[in-house]
Parts: sequence; structure tokens; C-alpha cells
Amino acid sequence: MSKIIDKFIAGSLSSEQIGFTTHYHKRIMEREINRDYIKNLILNEDYVDFYEDLNQKGDFKIIYPSENSGYQLVVVVTTNSTNLVVKTAYEQKIR
Repeated sequence: MSKIIDKFIAGSLSSEQIGFTTHYHKRIMEREINRDYIKNLILNEDYVDFYEDLNQKGDFKIIYPSENSGYQLVVVVTTNSTNLVVKTAYEQKIR
């Protein structure tokens, strides 16, 4: 894994190391998910699950509890050498 993912796991990312794609910005308007809320989750909250997306090498899915009962919040990220970049976020019904 990349060093930036190691920082995420250790909880030592800074706010400046989190970026957002234009796709994410389009989707959060549709899904009414707040950018600062996602950034706060990444920086301050414990995730429920975290794994590499086997369909998209280099992408990771981070699962957080959702504010909506019966759902979880999925945050899809990719990395470069210095940043964790949020590609999209969506709610998924808990199975």
C-alpha cells in the first residue's frame, strides 16, 4: 500500500492531504452529501471496513456508518504520492 494509505490507517492525515474529484462534486449535489462531512469522517471517525477495490486497482472503499438507519456510507478513494483523493461517496443498504 502507499504511504498515504498508511497515514490514513494510522489516523495521521492532515486536512490538506484530502482532495476531491470533479465527479465527486457532481455526485454530492445529487446525493446531498456534505464535503466537509466526508472530510471529517476521513480525519476523525473510525471506519467500519476498509478494503482495496478489486475491480479498480489502486482504489479503496472506506465504509462508515450512515446517518440513515439501515444504510452505510461508502467513500471511494484513490491515492497519489501525497494525497488521498475522494472519487465518490454514496449510501448503500446494509445487507
